[in-house]
Amino acid sequence: MSTSPPVIAMQAKFYFWARLFCRLFLMVFLFAYAAAKFVGAQFVTTGTTLDIPAGELSGIELTWIYFGYSTLMSSFVLGGQATAAVLLGYARTARLGALILLPIISNIVVINFAFNIGTDTKIFSIILLLMDLFLLAGDWSLWKRIFWEEIPSEPAQPAILGNPTIKKFKVFLVPLCAVMIYALICYAQSNNAPRTPLTGDWKLTSATVNGKDSKDASLGSGWWKISFEAFGRFGARIPEGYLSGRYSVEPSTNSLHLKYDPTRTPTRWEQPSDAQLRQLYADQLADYRWPVDVTCTYRLENDRLIITGSRGEDKFEWVLVPFVRSRQ
Repeated sequence: MSTSPPVIAMQAKFYFWARLFCRLFLMVFLFAYAAAKFVGAQFVTTGTTLDIPAGELSGIELTWIYFGYSTLMSSFVLGGQATAAVLLGYARTARLGALILLPIISNIVVINFAFNIGTDTKIFSIILLLMDLFLLAGDWSLWKRIFWEEIPSEPAQPAILGNPTIKKFKVFLVPLCAVMIYALICYAQSNNAPRTPLTGDWKLTSATVNGKDSKDASLGSGWWKISFEAFGRFGARIPEGYLSGRYSVEPSTNSLHLKYDPTRTPTRWEQPSDAQLRQLYADQLADYRWPVDVTCTYRLENDRLIITGSRGEDKFEWVLVPFVRSRQ
């Protein structure tokens, strides 16, 4: 049973007004987002946020810092949104605008979910994406013809490509690509840093030297967190900045070798020489004894990591628990 002409006309009108509404809705909000970036209302990071350790930042704070760090990056996003908005405003260029908008809005949706940026923001970005897909779906036959059915004209191929042997080789092209991908995966896995029983971030709950709370800033006093990172890298967060160095573990004997030294300065604008850096920390730490190079033993008790060692006549012990980062 065929649809009557009045029904077809009504459907055509509804489709026209629906597309027009989506175009205008997307255009208005794209201009609003672009304007917000232009006047500095988006991708702005406060000094308070910059003072928070990166591991404690929420998803939206990380996103804002990343996009706001570079004026070029912010301008690029602004330019893409403004361009798509202008093109959507005209019937002749609306298709191109919808096509340009697809990767932009898809990226926004993924970022919103990957960094858990507000339920309302997620829902609204999905609505914008569905509107754009609605505009693109209306021209499905056109996109199919352009990207699939019509093969671009190419210059005459060299005679060698018509050789029967070369043609047979094409059959093995897909299996060859699969073998190459598998080889790359195996190579990447073989180069992964080996994990040790200590690998990860640990919160220091207590540090003692000779059975008393440590007063030695080079042996845990004031430390907040210890990281045993990939490829034997060691790091510790202290009030004055950071300590970093190297470590190695021998699981068969539960032995741990540590060597660390202050390598960063509290100011990010000027990197002093090694001599200046040592003097900086010597002034700040009365019990300056760097670098530290010790061999320790470790043991795991439930969720606790206990490290014991000695330096000279001092015997120290650190008690650590897994450090869990908040993901707001």
